[in-house]
Amino acid sequence: MSRIGKSMTVISLAAAVATATSLLATGDASAVQRGDRERRPQQVIAADLRSGEPDRIAAAIGDMLGITPADWGVELRGAMLEASTREIEERAFGDDPHYALYPMGDLVMQIAELGDARAAPFLARHGGFGPRVLEVLVELGEPGLQALLEFALETQPDDGEFVGQQRLAAALHLFAYEWGVEAFDAGSLARIRAFAERALAGPTRPAVLNWGAMGLGLLVGGPELRAVVEEMAASDDAVRKRFSVPTDPSWNASYEAFWIELVREEAAYLLTDPQRTPYYRRPGCEPNREFPKPPRCRS
Repeated sequence: MSRIGKSMTVISLAAAVATATSLLATGDASAVQRGDRERRPQQVIAADLRSGEPDRIAAAIGDMLGITPADWGVELRGAMLEASTREIEERAFGDDPHYALYPMGDLVMQIAELGDARAAPFLARHGGFGPRVLEVLVELGEPGLQALLEFALETQPDDGEFVGQQRLAAALHLFAYEWGVEAFDAGSLARIRAFAERALAGPTRPAVLNWGAMGLGLLVGGPELRAVVEEMAASDDAVRKRFSVPTDPSWNASYEAFWIELVREEAAYLLTDPQRTPYYRRPGCEPNREFPKPPRCRS
């Protein structure tokens, strides 16, 4: 397909799914692209999801929204996961770090909440950042953990997809907090520790440090990583030298000072007890649309 042809497909697919989103918001989602006709078999809906054709995908989303999630069959759930993964990896919907592919992402979350472990790779790589995404990954258990670790192998703490890094740090911290270090097999523990070591060595986005990397390092890293967190708690320069400084215009001396203070506060707070509640679970710390600038909060 030519670049122009692909661009037109992207636009038409985005428009078609926007129609589904609008109808979902008005309570008329089941009418998307299908009027008053009777509900189609799930096999047909699944085929439309796999078709790659914008109008068919939008119609399938409308059909799926009209079915109680508990009634979604294995094939239908699998087709939605395939379609969502395909579309986001082709970046047909732009780069929304909070939650991509409305309402497809919402449907993936519901599939995960049904306990379908096949949703774990999508949530690990593309799930945005928020309490429910992190909790569901932990609820999925070992598949959720392994999906996160596979994603961790593919990325670096200072890469452009920094929301993905925040999701990794916070979710792995939550796994370590919930499960305890002794619950991990040797291979998984080594990979978790390697991620924490990379993040704490820098260069790392400030929010990756604050939202999970330091807490994770204290739980799995032993004396070496504790010494790194102690250094950051004690010194502005120790924090600054680990920062991967964003290139956006909002980053300036005052914003850097804000983040240094925030990281140092969190480091000191965690050092008093590494088993403290993970950052985002504390009252007032829930991520929101102003993310990545978190509120000052302590429990």
